[in-house]
Amino acid sequence: MESLQDAFDAGQLRLFSDLASLADPATFCAQLAGLKRIEWVVYAKAPFGGPEQVLAYWAATPIASLLPTAAS
Repeated sequence: MESLQDAFDAGQLRLFSDLASLADPATFCAQLAGLKRIEWVVYAKAPFGGPEQVLAYWAATPIASLLPTAAS
């Protein structure tokens, strides 16, 4: 969260559309304060080793799961 605040303070965030209201510092800080109260659990897979591994992953994945759905 500190890196997000630092990026905001340095003017490195571009906030468009539904997030445009967060360009106001008070609004951004209030939103960030709410996020800081959440106990976050993050899961991340190890990165792919390169194009060959990406293609191998796609080859083993059913085609339906690779296609966009109406919800995405």
